[in-house]
Amino acid sequence: MWPADRFAEVARYLLETYPNQHIVLTGASNEMSYADAFLAYIPESERVLNLTGKLSIAELIYVLSKADVLIANETGIVHLAASTNTPTIVISQGKSLVRWHPYLPPLQGRIVHLYPEYIEQNRNNLSAIAPKFNPESLFPITIIEPDRAIRQLNVFLKRGVSFQ
Repeated sequence: MWPADRFAEVARYLLETYPNQHIVLTGASNEMSYADAFLAYIPESERVLNLTGKLSIAELIYVLSKADVLIANETGIVHLAASTNTPTIVISQGKSLVRWHPYLPPLQGRIVHLYPEYIEQNRNNLSAIAPKFNPESLFPITIIEPDRAIRQLNVFLKRGVSFQ
């Protein structure tokens, strides 16, 4: 799991750079401590809504369908976002290479995986390197820096084109 302070760095950037954007924090009830850690790193704001542990799957899908972008670890929410055409930035160590990624061509521009550099350099050869990453990645998730997520966030938000 990408550390809360990394997500918070991206969130602070979003709050400072995009005054019309809001942050909706979601997760299961057993992720409340992670949500609290994240919230401790960002300033209090009425533009941040913590819905951790409060949503059913149907409600989560609705929230995703209204989102301009999702930033998440490589978990089930990414697949839900794909089903709603929500542009998504996936922070991934590469544990699920080939199994879940790449998505089919119509979704590839919407679901962007940020991998450790070794995987990025071998994107055209994921099938060949995938066995090295199953069941565990060779790299810690902390190798992925927040500036990469921020760059992709800018691509999605400055594009100004609806994916819906």
